[in-house]
Amino acid sequence: MATINIDSPLGRTQIDIVKNAFTDKYIKNISTMFLNFPSMTYLKTYGAIMLTPPAGFIDTQIQRLDLAITELNQLGTCFPYSVDPELVRSRNTQTQLYLNDLHRAFTTAHRTIYESTAHYHWSDQFDSEFELSAENRDRFLYLIDQINDMVHATELYVKTDRKTSILTDLVAQAEVGANTFVNNGTRLIKE
Repeated sequence: MATINIDSPLGRTQIDIVKNAFTDKYIKNISTMFLNFPSMTYLKTYGAIMLTPPAGFIDTQIQRLDLAITELNQLGTCFPYSVDPELVRSRNTQTQLYLNDLHRAFTTAHRTIYESTAHYHWSDQFDSEFELSAENRDRFLYLIDQINDMVHATELYVKTDRKTSILTDLVAQAEVGANTFVNNGTRLIKE
């Protein structure tokens, strides 16, 4: 297993890298980020697994997902997954697998929309091609970003065997990000 060590005002943060299809790209991107941009660091003390979400939080995320998928389907994109409220509420390993599928759809669509073809896909694993008109592109990007946000917000409250076996000793989470805001704006520069 590869590791990345980040020395910051918070001390040394060690990231253990799990080998998968995204590993090399992740290491390249995070290295570029830290070499080219000043970093911001802060410490959260909630730990790796938050077992009790705030009141109404999960239902809010389900509603966000439902609205995004409904509108994506109205745009004619045939989103390949339906909303499964009970699966999200169960917050277990099956929930994590569902969130992973949603996230994979987001990343694949995001990638294909920036390729120079008119053929967009939700998945490289099954037939999921769709068309998107130029006037709907910005709205599409917003909607899939909503799905991405929902996935990451929700997975903090999902308990899996992997999280409990690997992360049981983690009592705090250090967050390190590139200070890439430009012109006093609210948008990050690309990547």
